[in-house]
Amino acid sequence: MQILIYILAFILIQTDNWIEYMGTKPDFSLEFPQKPVEKEKIIKTDLGETTVKTVYAVTNIDSTENSLYILNYYQFDPIIFFGDSAISQKEYLEEALNSIKQSLNANLLYSNHIMDNLCPAIVYRLDMDNGNKVMKGKLVISGDYLFSLQVFSSKAYALNKNMDKFIDSFHHPKCD
Repeated sequence: MQILIYILAFILIQTDNWIEYMGTKPDFSLEFPQKPVEKEKIIKTDLGETTVKTVYAVTNIDSTENSLYILNYYQFDPIIFFGDSAISQKEYLEEALNSIKQSLNANLLYSNHIMDNLCPAIVYRLDMDNGNKVMKGKLVISGDYLFSLQVFSSKAYALNKNMDKFIDSFHHPKCD
């Protein structure tokens, strides 16, 4: 019985000992279950080059089988939503979600448009690998940035508190 108590205490310590990541340019914060890694990549598009920044943690330390916590974000030209623009913020989010779905060869299980305080957002869930893996995500337009938060897990742990903890921990001053 004492061993069981130690194991449960260890699991609780692992899931509640998160690290707050503070981004700059733009300012934002997000919690990870362990120290995240930062990467940067330049993507060439029809409209020019875009720098996509990534912050992620690959983990197997929690009890939820969440294998990857990831944030991708980039700055876009905000003029695309003004004047006689042919695209709305809602359509931009849907196109971003469709791109993610295609790149992962995944099936969309659900998506919901929401307001993340003052920012338009979409929350969604995908399944991959013949339904054996799942990903919960959130896309947020904040100012002139698109933030994409994603958590990957096994189907057995498709619904777990650490997915929500990660996604709900995102704060950006333009949304508050």
